[in-house]
Amino acid sequence: MIRTDRRRDVALIKTAGKTAPLALRSTPAALGEAVFAIGALLDEKSQNTGTKGIVSANRTFDGQAFIQSDVGINPGNSGGPLLDEKGFVVGLSVSRYQVNDAPTGLNLFIPIADALDALALKPAT
Repeated sequence: MIRTDRRRDVALIKTAGKTAPLALRSTPAALGEAVFAIGALLDEKSQNTGTKGIVSANRTFDGQAFIQSDVGINPGNSGGPLLDEKGFVVGLSVSRYQVNDAPTGLNLFIPIADALDALALKPAT
């Protein structure tokens, strides 16, 4: 790992992969905006799974900002990108909102600007 921030639950890691990075969006996700989550839901057999939802709220928990959406995520999506309709990263998957261990259909994402700030990073221009 190159940098981490435990409080914000983000890390910058270096990989040997040769995949082109996804573009980051500098403006926050808007209420009602369509968003997409991709990832491996539970194991490698389900990698590259995509789901679609909308941004339903911007929330603050314990002083930390989150994007709330109904886009479906599961534990294997953690850290995966939340994309806008043009494929720009607007957030990172962090958790499902649950009540008494039951999923509510609402999920939380770290705004990409907050993740970058927590890691003291600025996007390349």
